[in-house]
Amino acid sequence: MTHAYSLYGLSVRSELALPELHRLSEGDWVDRPDVTVRLGRSDVPAGSSEDICLLPNGAGFRVPGVGSYSVAGGREIIVDPAAGAVEANVRLYLLGSAMGLLLHQRGVLPLHANAIDIDGTAFAFMGPPGAGKSTLAAYFNQYGARVLADDVCAVTLGSDGWAWIGPGLPRVRLWRNTLAALELEPGDYPRSYAGDPGYDKFDVPLRPVQQKARQLGGVFILVSGDAPGIRSLGGAAAMNALVENIYRGSWAAVTGSLDRHWRRCLEIASSTPVFELEIQRDLAALPELVARMATFCRGLLDERIAKEGAGH
Repeated sequence: MTHAYSLYGLSVRSELALPELHRLSEGDWVDRPDVTVRLGRSDVPAGSSEDICLLPNGAGFRVPGVGSYSVAGGREIIVDPAAGAVEANVRLYLLGSAMGLLLHQRGVLPLHANAIDIDGTAFAFMGPPGAGKSTLAAYFNQYGARVLADDVCAVTLGSDGWAWIGPGLPRVRLWRNTLAALELEPGDYPRSYAGDPGYDKFDVPLRPVQQKARQLGGVFILVSGDAPGIRSLGGAAAMNALVENIYRGSWAAVTGSLDRHWRRCLEIASSTPVFELEIQRDLAALPELVARMATFCRGLLDERIAKEGAGH
């Protein structure tokens, strides 16, 4: 039995059930999907680590106790689960690292970021692990804004010259203290990594979004600060911030996508405002910050509309 889904604007046909994804109705199935996921031997050498290795038809990696994954041509992922592996953990690395590798192969720019839909336009929030991206996304979700993607954003350049972001995984991963601040019960949600009670992160489903790409209206780099503040980045600073936040950036050179990713980052930095956003390590301050950011992003939209109107 096969299943059909949508992820990052790509059609996915999978032998594995992937309940985390947006399921396509039979009327939306395509004869030749963008991505095929199947079970089989991955050809990843025994002893390989999660860092990728080159294979005759692509590249792959192995996760101890979970399985190995090989990705070919930006179109096919072969999943080879380890004996006794928890199915949820197999899907975790399939939809994370393996899909990230596939995006690299396709030349799609994967940013380590989340994206929020504000009035039909995407705004991306980037930063290293622990910067607060997912926490901020969860507060935006409670504020009423739709979350397009968490952890990984797939960015493409349209014929109009603008950057576009397709909907990602409809869930957000949160630590126990964030759940408590949002008045959510950990027992209501599965752990992000099953079978490890010491890993106190949980998958919280998000409200569904329309499965269409949104134009990217702005990018924010999260940094820790004593008080919230926004500083515009331009030129090389904006470009470097984007490059530094490519998801698994070291894989770009292995997959031959590095030059293309650099050009995409340059094009985005040239057409899209990029900011440094200081946020406090205080969950109680986030509701006010989210409201302020929503207002700020709407101001950016108004500026863009005014400029486009003046250009005509």
